[in-house]
Amino acid sequence: MTSPRRHQPGKDLRPSVGPGRPVLISGRFLTPAGRTALAQSYSWGMAIRADESTAVLLSRGAFQVISTAEPKAADRFPAFGQGTPKWLQDGTYMGCAFSPDSQKLDR
Repeated sequence: MTSPRRHQPGKDLRPSVGPGRPVLISGRFLTPAGRTALAQSYSWGMAIRADESTAVLLSRGAFQVISTAEPKAADRFPAFGQGTPKWLQDGTYMGCAFSPDSQKLDR
């Protein structure tokens, strides 16, 4: 008998992200509760503006701005292929937050 908690329905599938049902590396399916947007890999920090219009995903050496109205990546800093500025090199992946008025992003 297989325990439902250990059942891996996608264990023979390749991990994937995209339209349809995403498959995690563990072999489990992911069913998002809301809308989804493709984003950069290994985003460790996230901040959402107070009005919930924008999310920022933070990874080592880059951050990506996501519009929540139409979930899609709006911009990435620095752009793919560009070097990482010094101020983004030290620990930026540890977290970020919007200022109370949502006008600034702090890391």
